[in-house]
Amino acid sequence: MHRRLFVYLGSLVFFLCMTSLDAQAGSNGPALTCYSKTTATPWSQEPALVQQTDISLSLPQTTLFIPLPRLRLYTLHNTNLDASPLKMPELFQSKALGLGIYAPHGQYRFLYGALTITGLEGRLKNLWKKAFILPERYTKAGADLLRTTSPTQQQDMAGFLSIPIGSNSALYSLLHSYGPESIHGTIGFEILHIDESTLRIEAGLGSHVLPETTADTWFASAPLLPQRQHYGTSLSLQWFSPLLNLAGDMAASYTPWEGTGYYWKGAFAVGPTSFRFSGGFDTIQGPFRDSRGELQGLTSQEEKNRGRLQLFIRERNLGSLSINAELRFMKEKPSSPYYIDESTSALTITKGRLFRAWWVVPETFQLESSYKSGETFPYGGSLSLTHRAGGTKGWVELKSTGSLLSSQAQFWSMTAHLKPTYALEALGGMQFCSTDLQIGTKWKKEYGSPEETFINLKGDYKKDSFRISGAVNLPIGNSADCTANLSMSWAW
Repeated sequence: MHRRLFVYLGSLVFFLCMTSLDAQAGSNGPALTCYSKTTATPWSQEPALVQQTDISLSLPQTTLFIPLPRLRLYTLHNTNLDASPLKMPELFQSKALGLGIYAPHGQYRFLYGALTITGLEGRLKNLWKKAFILPERYTKAGADLLRTTSPTQQQDMAGFLSIPIGSNSALYSLLHSYGPESIHGTIGFEILHIDESTLRIEAGLGSHVLPETTADTWFASAPLLPQRQHYGTSLSLQWFSPLLNLAGDMAASYTPWEGTGYYWKGAFAVGPTSFRFSGGFDTIQGPFRDSRGELQGLTSQEEKNRGRLQLFIRERNLGSLSINAELRFMKEKPSSPYYIDESTSALTITKGRLFRAWWVVPETFQLESSYKSGETFPYGGSLSLTHRAGGTKGWVELKSTGSLLSSQAQFWSMTAHLKPTYALEALGGMQFCSTDLQIGTKWKKEYGSPEETFINLKGDYKKDSFRISGAVNLPIGNSADCTANLSMSWAW
């Protein structure tokens, strides 16, 4: 399988080079960009030193038949600073490497390392662990290297191709993942119209190796299954226009000894960007596994449903108003009744330029409520206010947040068990010449936990193609860990 994958990706890059003759015109000389970031936590319970390096090299285009791509190299080293005998063998153990080859104008790319995935394959990943994606955030198939500080991030491979066909384009992507091993490919088309409308079609096919199941005890109620192959297919239809966006995703997965599961989704967005009403609904039926092979339901008969509505209104002088509501409901088997598993709602108000001089009016006002079944404190609510005064040369920001978890819907009930949390954050900044300085403090008190108080210091200097930034997070007392980082970037 690895041999076939390398052949596919090698053929993909070569074919893209052949189709990218129009990208030969470029800059007059090579461009080198370097980024480096060092993060240290010497006083934490697990002291560590994390070093990130990101180097990008763009070569000038010549009259060669094959245009020269942009090269990118990314490395991550995590060094354990704990000198105890038990931790010494772990020194210099965690590291990661990323490599990227990019076409001059984005016609193709080949990537190896920690990746972020977009398009259909990305939308079908961890469905029930993230919010409902509305059409405004739909993107086409693709991938890029992910800057991350996690040494446990797995190393994957991805290839991407975009072939222009007049004003339209054909898309192709191939992703190979490890742990568990999987391969997933998508093919799509983008059709552009004169009235700024776009029709996008994406289809996907994936295969995953699922490890054998194990039991913690000598007796298991569920049968133990051997290593097996999982297959998934998907299709997406998307229509984008200035006043109407429509999107639909459909997917099916088959796993031996489990059966076939299905996923259906429809979403819409109506109106201009200043007054938009969006919503959608999706459902999971049966033993459906996502694009990474993760089972999304607990049983083969379980059904999960989710709906979301959003209203966004913006007026330059008055500000903006956003209302979000999401409901998740399910049933354990076809004959069982539906019950609410989780619900969330939020109201966010941002003031416009008419009230900029009024510091007493919050910059943002956010009110949230939530319900999660099966929790000790299923009902929750929070209020967040942000006040800001000043301009670009100097400003002060004050953010206050209060949240409350309860065992009953009536927070004011005498019999309700409450779990309050309070947080207060003050931040000030100033700018002179090419330097930005920030100093702030944060205080947090959570129910049943000690207070946490921080002092944050940030500095940023930027001149031409050179930039250096530093930050220190200092806890007051022993309430939390101290973190310091320094990053630099420059280009020639």
